[in-house]
Parts: sequence; structure tokens; C-alpha cells
Amino acid sequence: VLTNWFDTGTTGVAPNYFHLEIQVSSQSSIHASTDWEVWDQNMSELVWQSVSATGLSRYHLHTPDGEFIGSLSGSSQLDFGSSYNARFRFHDISGAITGWSPLFTFTTLTQQAQGGGFTWTAAPDFKVEPFAGPLDVPVHIAAAPVGMYSSLPDNQEPWLYVTELYGKIKVIHKDGSIVTYASGLLNFDPFSSITGGGQMGLVGLYVDDISGDVYAGMTYLDSNSNIKNKVMRFISSDDGNSVTGTQILISDLPSSASHQVEQITKGPDGKLYLNLGDGLNPGNAQSDSILAGKIVRMNMDGSNVEIYAKGFRNPFGADWRPGTDQLFVTDNAPNTGDRIVRVIPGENYGWGIDDNFATFNAMRIFTTDVSPVDVEFNPGSKGFPGELDGRMYVAVAGPVYTKGETLSKHILELSLDQDGNVINNRELVKYTGSGYGTPIGLDFGLDGLYFTDIYGESGFIGLGKTDAYVFKVSPGVNTGGSTGVSFKAGIEISLWYPKLLGGNVEYEFTCKGLYGSEDYVYDFNYGDGQQVFYDLAGKKLHSYPYTDQDYIVSCTVHDQSNGQQSTASMTINPGNYIAEQQ
Repeated sequence: VLTNWFDTGTTGVAPNYFHLEIQVSSQSSIHASTDWEVWDQNMSELVWQSVSATGLSRYHLHTPDGEFIGSLSGSSQLDFGSSYNARFRFHDISGAITGWSPLFTFTTLTQQAQGGGFTWTAAPDFKVEPFAGPLDVPVHIAAAPVGMYSSLPDNQEPWLYVTELYGKIKVIHKDGSIVTYASGLLNFDPFSSITGGGQMGLVGLYVDDISGDVYAGMTYLDSNSNIKNKVMRFISSDDGNSVTGTQILISDLPSSASHQVEQITKGPDGKLYLNLGDGLNPGNAQSDSILAGKIVRMNMDGSNVEIYAKGFRNPFGADWRPGTDQLFVTDNAPNTGDRIVRVIPGENYGWGIDDNFATFNAMRIFTTDVSPVDVEFNPGSKGFPGELDGRMYVAVAGPVYTKGETLSKHILELSLDQDGNVINNRELVKYTGSGYGTPIGLDFGLDGLYFTDIYGESGFIGLGKTDAYVFKVSPGVNTGGSTGVSFKAGIEISLWYPKLLGGNVEYEFTCKGLYGSEDYVYDFNYGDGQQVFYDLAGKKLHSYPYTDQDYIVSCTVHDQSNGQQSTASMTINPGNYIAEQQ
């Protein structure tokens, strides 16, 4: 018996990123491979398939694991606003093939408007404004301890700490200036797409209110090149701007391309609590001998590690309700059933044993908006009106790396009863622009609620590079926000590229104009002596020999409305194309 996790009737699926997942039964030892298919609404045309998928792809695969065919041949996505049917069947080790599964119907997102400047819009009694940037793929954010560095000038006083996914921790000062606290924290090449392996890196973050030390969770490769998780303590200098020493608190935790050490908190008992994803293996969440898929508790020095609760898939955010021992966690489902739960010690939250796992002790189940990420309580005296003390705030990211407005991409304010049940909620902040803006990390500072925009308005503008910002929400006139930066260029490897084609590696480069009129033409220099001038589309295919050699690829954007131009570049190596793959 196999249970399908792609619920029929799912809506709002990103056309460039869908995934199918099944839970394998005790007969999985004879399960050799899986055929996957996606058909159009009327079952008249097969548009995507993965034939005889083996390994992990037998029961969990994503868009690039198959190929678009028929009328979508050569495409990298399904059509917007369209319904499709997915199905699968199995091959066993004897060569026998099952019949096809029932059809699972899903509908893609409606295409959003393109172009224009970014906008974050707040509720009528609030304003949202940029505070600091640019940053490269900022994830979690944590306020510096209150008063610890207040004797320093504004341009030196740590105000916030931020994890950048690809291996850096940054300090943001009270005046919005930025310095690097720690760098080079990953022992592998992290530059793959945010939708796949690119979710690996530096994520979880806690700054201790007593010592000022920083605790961070990250992935690493062990001596056998296995993906693992660890949590490190960074001992802060007296001014909080740099590191004087490090300590590995826990390591050798199971991991994979995503679902890692998602968040770290400190409980009212003075212990550390870790949100550990399932490592893309549902069985981990139910195993009492594996810490993945759990909320784990341990002492501040890493001793006395214990399972606090289990049955989680991807518990990205966590916070403690002020004045209580109530821990609340967000947990993301494969497609539907994302949830916020109140974590009860010793409880099992269902992932890995039940396809209705989202209903296990959920305070809220997300249906129309998807991917709740960070959660933060207002502890009071943080710049918000007193009647909002104790409210819960949840960042909801929506589909991965999606352009324009969606039903998600907002921050919700929730009012709870004493048991943690949701009484009512409102939308505090909403992304209303046409770019990639997406809220992820949350924390209260002394003067308001801060959040990270992981992709920035323009999305990726180089390998691991974004033009992302931290924003502040506070009472005031709702005027939206603008970074005020000037016109510039960006370049990225297009989604699902590069590809190995025989002895060559094919890239598609996307050139971007940022903060200009959008009336652009583009020049490309591929770094191998070949160039293209006056391209109107901003996307070009180019192939290189499959060898270990660096090429500097650049693009120049010409803004035809005002004559401005700007150039961006990146270094690629076709011999390392898997790490660069989108």
C-alpha cells in the first residue's frame, strides 16, 4: 500500500516548480523504479514525464527530474492558470509493472503582472520601510541583546544578526550599516538553485540574551561526502561585531538537499531547542533513534540531547509565547496541509505515519496561502501599540521563487486564546510588487518588527547573489517601501540549467536590469571569445566544453529611456556544472 502525498484538487502550484511524493510501504525493498506522468486537463496530451525513476526519485521527485514533452517540449514550466493530471506506476525487481494510480488533479498559479518597482504594503495603521541591504539570500534574523551594545555609536552598535544561506552571518548596526560577523561557514560549493540543492546551507539562528553569543545551524559534508547537519556556537567579541572562538555543539545529524536545522530557540528552562527537518525521509520523523524530523532539546553547551517532540516534516520557524511554556512551530507539508502547531512535550505530530498529519494538534492549517516560515510573538515594548502585546506574527512565503503577487507572500498577525487556538487574524504586511519579494525571517527589535526578504525584488543576480533587504514594520503612515538604489545590472543562470549534452555543458544566461525603466537591450560576453550584441530578450543559450575551466561571463544592460548602462558578471566552471545547476 502506498499513500500519495500530492492531494488531488491542489491549487496554486508554481508552474516552474512542482513535486510529487509518495510514502513507501514495507514492500519498498522490491520497488525498483517509478514512472511519473503529467497530462493536460482532458488527458489528451502527455506534457511531462519521468520514466523508470530510481533511487530517491522512486518516491520523491521535482520538475527537473523529468522532461517536458509534446506541446511543452523544450519548456521549463507548465502553463499558468491550467489544470493537469498526475499519475504514477511502479516497477518491481522482477520486472513486473503495476497499473497506473488514480489521477491526481492540480491547478497552476495564475500569471502575475510583470515589471514595475517593488512594493511592500502594510495594514492601514502601519508602515513598512527598507532598513538594511543589500544582502545575499538572507534567511533568519535575530535581534541583538537589549542594551548589551548601547554604549557604542549607531554605526557600530549591533542591532540585528542575519544568516545568509550560502555561508555568512552578518551584523546589521543600528544605523542600517552592515558588517560580516562570520564567513566561509560551509565546506561545500553551495551555488545551486534555491529550489533544489540550493536550500542547503546556513539557516537556523539564535543570539543569546545573556552572553551575546550566536548559535547557528548549517549543513556540511562529512569525510565520506555525506550531507549532514550541525549546530555551532560562535563566541562574540566584546563589541558583538566579530567572532573570537567557535564550538560545535552537535553534529552528524541526518540531512539532505533541504529539511535541515531550520531554527534554534532558547526555552524558559534555559535550554536550547532545535527544529530539525526530516532530511527528506518521512521515516526519520518517527524513528526514536534518529533526531531528524524532531524538536530536540539540549543544554546550552550541547549536552543532554533529548527528543522533545517528533513527527515533523520541515519545521522552519519557532518561538515561545511570552510568559508561558508554550512553544509554537511552523511545519511545511509536501503540497497542502502546512500548519502551525503548539508543541507539547512527548507528543507525536504525525508526519511519517498518516497522510492527514497536518491535523495533529494544529493551531492553524494553511489552505489558500502556503509555506508558513518564521513565527514570532510580540513580547511588548517593541514599538507596537500595547493592545498588540502577545500577538503572533507568521511570515508566509508562498511557492518557491515565484514572481509577482500570490495568495501568500505576506505576514499575518494572529490573536490567540490562552490555549493557543487562533481567535482571529489579519494581514499585517503584503508583497504587492511584480518581482520576487518573499518574507522569510522575523524578529522584533526595540522599535518594530523586522523581516528578511530572501530573494529581493530582482531575484538572483549572480551565483548566490541577490539584492535582498531587511525591512522594518512599525506604526505610521502606510507609504510602501523603496530602497532608493540606482540602476544596475544582474546576471543569473536560468532555471534548470546548466545541462550536460554529450561532451558539452549548455547554459542559459538571464540578464536583468534593476531599478530602471525596463526598456532594455542586452549585450552578452561569454568569456570564451564569443559575444552577442543588442539582444532584446535578455536570455541566451551558450555551450562550453565539459572541462574544469573558469569562464567570466558578463552582460551589459542598456536602458534605452535614459542612455544609462550597467554591467554584471559571474564566474562559471562547466566541470562543476552540477553545483551551478538551477
